[in-house]
Formats: sequence, C-alpha cells, structure tokens
Amino acid sequence: MLDNKYFNQLNDVYKNISKALVKEEEIGSIKTIGAVEVIFKGDKGCCVFLVYDYKSLKLIERKEEFCRETITYSPKWSAVREGTPIIEIYNSLENKPDVILIEGMGNVNENLIETSSYLGVLINKPVIAISQELKYGREEEGKIFDRERLRGYILETKQGSRPIYIMSGFKVKIEEALEIVKKMIKENKLPEPLHNAHKLGIKLKNKI
Repeated sequence: MLDNKYFNQLNDVYKNISKALVKEEEIGSIKTIGAVEVIFKGDKGCCVFLVYDYKSLKLIERKEEFCRETITYSPKWSAVREGTPIIEIYNSLENKPDVILIEGMGNVNENLIETSSYLGVLINKPVIAISQELKYGREEEGKIFDRERLRGYILETKQGSRPIYIMSGFKVKIEEALEIVKKMIKENKLPEPLHNAHKLGIKLKNKI
C-alpha cells in the first residue's frame, strides 16, 4: 500500500511539471517522430512505442511491452499510471524520436496534469497530444480555448467522422503541433504513427 510520503513526493513532481509547462519552443528540424499507446485492463496493461522517419513515415523502430500499474487509477494520478511504463519503454529505445505523439488532452486543464505533459517534462521532449473528444475547454471557430487562452486546434481529417483535437503536451507551440499533425494524416482519422500505435495496442490488450 502506498503511503502519504509517496503521494507527497508525487505532488511535488506535479508542481514542478506545472512550472515547466510555460515553455514553448520552436522544435526546429525534425528527423524522427514517435507515437505511443498505453492501455490498461484492470491492473495489467500494455505499452507500444513506434518510431518513424518524419519525412517518409517509414517505421524505424517498434517496441512493445506488457506492464502492471504502479498506482491505482484515479483522474489525478492517471499521468503517473500511464507515464511510468511509457518512460520505461522510451528509455529502452535505440532511436529516441525528436517529437512524440500521444492520445490525450495536453495542457488544456490547468488543474490537471495529463500524461502528455508528465511524459514531456520528465524526458524533456516535445510532446503533441491528440484527442478524439473534447474533455476540457470550449470549441470556437476551429480552436480550443480554456477561459480566454488558446489551447489547441480542431482538425477535420476524415469525411463523415468527428474531428480530432490537437494540443501541446510540452515544449511545442500549438501552431507547430497543428502543422506536424497535418503532414502525417493519410487515410485514417488519426495521424499515421498514432493510428498504428493505437491499432497495435488494441491487439496486445486482447492478449492480457
């Protein structure tokens, strides 16, 4: 059973992450892009990390692992639950991507640390969050706002389907995140690397 000291330490980590989220930087040259999917079924889960060449979208590296949760699910600690196995599999990669894509809401809700922000700050990498539904904020003329602050963009990628929501998880300007995602939309609703990571994650989940 986790004690109060452990949760106090996590609260300190979250405070430091919140301070770091003010960073927005030009990514510059992108050679590789990663996509990650983590899915839990009870206390067991699986994690998939795919690394692609950014220009050709050719798969460079694929890692997949089964895992166990380190903390029971709760909205507040979801980033720790998901982020822990992602960081472990990231550290095992031979090809560390320049940018990472992950499903989630990014840095929209100031009162909640999302997995994308947790991951980005702890490994110090630009992370783009993409969601298929708007959980926080409001839609207005193709943009996502929290209060009066622009937090992301809405992009229609497939006729007849709901749009996707594109946000910064860490260290990437929202406008740049939008352009990066646009370049990777092919036949599917999600950008190709994230679509493939999600599809593989579902297959692994069925083996749990």
